[in-house]
Amino acid sequence: MRLQAKIDEAAADGIITEALRNRAHDEIRVLGNDVLHDSWMVISDEDVDAAYHYTQRILEAFYDHRDSVEKILIAKKRINAPKSEDPGAS
Repeated sequence: MRLQAKIDEAAADGIITEALRNRAHDEIRVLGNDVLHDSWMVISDEDVDAAYHYTQRILEAFYDHRDSVEKILIAKKRINAPKSEDPGAS
């Protein structure tokens, strides 16, 4: 799955805001595409700082509220529910 779709799904699922989705496209995805697919170019410190900042915010959205994010992703069938461990089974 392409990064664009992953960003859009995170927003559609309510894990990141629409504003953060837009910034992820503008500051992370576009810069990444430029670096990967265009001719060599110097990337400014400001562009690197913005990409770092918004990447950090996305990671925080997923991991600061991991339990609720996991429940959303399970309900949307994006991940499988963890198998419960039965301490009495052996």
